[in-house]
Amino acid sequence: MLVGSAATVAVLAIGAGAWAGYGAWRVGPATSESPSATPSDGVSETPSATPTPSEDATRLESATDQQLLNLAANPRTTEQWTDAAAYATDLDIIDLEYYFLAKVGEHDGADIVAVAPRSYDIYSGGRPITALLEVGGGEARVIACPMPVVAAPCTNLEGTNFGADTMVDENTFLDTLALPSEVTTAGGQVLSVATNAWLGDASDWTGLITTDPDYEPRPWANTVLDTPLGDAASSLVRAYGVAAVPELTAFDFAIRTPYGSYIPMLEEGISGMDGDGFSWDDGQPVTFYDKDACSNWGDQACPDRWLSAEQRCFPLTVTEDPNHADADWVRAGSMSDGRVAYVPVGGGNTVAKSVYTTMRDSSWDIESNEPNYIYETYKQFLAARPLITFQLDDGRWIVALAGSARNNPYECA
Repeated sequence: MLVGSAATVAVLAIGAGAWAGYGAWRVGPATSESPSATPSDGVSETPSATPTPSEDATRLESATDQQLLNLAANPRTTEQWTDAAAYATDLDIIDLEYYFLAKVGEHDGADIVAVAPRSYDIYSGGRPITALLEVGGGEARVIACPMPVVAAPCTNLEGTNFGADTMVDENTFLDTLALPSEVTTAGGQVLSVATNAWLGDASDWTGLITTDPDYEPRPWANTVLDTPLGDAASSLVRAYGVAAVPELTAFDFAIRTPYGSYIPMLEEGISGMDGDGFSWDDGQPVTFYDKDACSNWGDQACPDRWLSAEQRCFPLTVTEDPNHADADWVRAGSMSDGRVAYVPVGGGNTVAKSVYTTMRDSSWDIESNEPNYIYETYKQFLAARPLITFQLDDGRWIVALAGSARNNPYECA
């Protein structure tokens, strides 16, 4: 159905929040927000192939992950995707003082246009895409529910004021945007395809908008292919940024969409990092955080799980050690997926010392003008066993930290 045109489009009352997989979806169509960046190192920028249309292109009531991947690779709908390009129109779509428009494809004779805010999100460092539109025939139509599954959530349009020439279209969907609920990474970890940016992130669509010098965008420009999603046009990538600890590299997992944006995955969706199945070999109880150390941040900032060895506030979700030395680590436990966990030896572990120093030196109480890191000495840090490493199937070594061992800044700003 097409919801009537108005100067302000009514809010589409379909919830926001993280996508926890198809089993957790409410009844009602699909939510999406896609990110974007300049792909590299094996991530193709070539638009997806022209799909073969079908007379029976209706939303699926339900679908397995493999069925969704097959659908994305063999779409019944006729969209064709392109690299993002600045888009100009005389239509009253949205206030262009606060938003910009980018053409990302075509569908049934209309242009597919992404709407994104001009300013960065101060907390995420990103610019989440607000909506995908079809523009043609003298009007603009918000593709409210882009995914081809009935049970998928729709784009959250709450608080978005569109112009008089813009309507909300709940009928249109695009098969190439079908995503599985889980993917297995190149390292063998199961990754929940959960996100807070349903349509992606436009922070790295260079040339379309001037970069705001006050904010550091998410690192979508420096990406490497992790895992193709079958024969679909989407893929799982690792998006690398500057690690807080010089000896480590750090990245976010993201889904690269067919139109070149990147959907960031949530940290808590990475298997093996959760604490429920973790155990120490010596039988000692597992403690992931100290409530006093985390009192400034709350349980969400210090969860019962392993985190990346990154500073608090704006962390990249995974840290790895590219120069792992076996002699610097000793077996001490098991991850929840059965991988062996190692802790630093007491002597010359350069990585552990650097993690400790980085967290200590970035912890400071402005009111007392004194350091306030939970561990006063490196010896105390080692004794608490807040830092581990474990190996993935592809040979890479991941370094993980307990939440209470992250730095304790006065505030995030």
